[in-house]
Amino acid sequence: MDELADMRGKTCLITGGSAGIGKHTAILLARLGARVILVTRPSERASRAQNEVIRKSRSDAVDLIPADLSLMEDVRRLADEVTRRYSRLDVLINNAAVFKVSRVITPEGLELMFATNYLAPFLLTLRLVDLLKASSDGQVINLTAPSTDSIDFDNLQGEKGFFPLQTFSRTKMALLLFTLELARRVAGTPVRVNALYPGLARTRLMREASFKVRVFIYMSAYTTPHAAQAVLALLQTPAHELETPNGGFYYEGKELALDAYVLDREVQDHLWEISETMTGVSFNSGIFSHTGSIRNP
Repeated sequence: MDELADMRGKTCLITGGSAGIGKHTAILLARLGARVILVTRPSERASRAQNEVIRKSRSDAVDLIPADLSLMEDVRRLADEVTRRYSRLDVLINNAAVFKVSRVITPEGLELMFATNYLAPFLLTLRLVDLLKASSDGQVINLTAPSTDSIDFDNLQGEKGFFPLQTFSRTKMALLLFTLELARRVAGTPVRVNALYPGLARTRLMREASFKVRVFIYMSAYTTPHAAQAVLALLQTPAHELETPNGGFYYEGKELALDAYVLDREVQDHLWEISETMTGVSFNSGIFSHTGSIRNP
């Protein structure tokens, strides 16, 4: 095991760890000696996934913390437990995502895709920033995808019209906007934040999509181990070898060009302000606080 591949002593948290890219990334990291924290939806699949990662990686350093990331209260509980159990966090991989063909409202009054795919990583990341700063090289990797759908701030959760693929795409746009804004806010700290498009992968994510969409994905997609390798490759690329070491968007080892909308500071700031209001978290210039409240704007 060469020095670059050696992850011994590192603590890595992966959301959506019960299947797909998350589970395969966990196996790779555990094989390289990292302590892996699997965050999965509470179910029988959670313990099965943990056991599979342990078996295939031949490592016992695989912890499981069940959490429903569609619920901000659960996200806060998750962050509190991680903070209580670990003295630092070296890697946070925001991988969990859902796709629904109909508008589903959570018990907290949030649209399910917006809550899980965007608000959860926003809240979780900000709540864990101090642990990431405790690492000499804390990394956040947000798994997202290229999107041309701008954020409709007047229809943020599909209240005035719900179109599944567009809503999903906008959650990925929101995650990319968040990546750039957070990278700017943690500049000068040991933490760096990047976005990654791992490519289409044969996961169960789009199982509710139309038959045509599912056939397209099956014919075009990578295997999940291939996508997991893309996560590991970005994670292990030294900062000085990245075109943009903090605030970049990568695909197959190369930085993707960002259009004017994604780079618009007003859009990034507006989304950030709304997200703080909805999650009850506040983070500015490295100072973190939270009210614990959930509000719809």
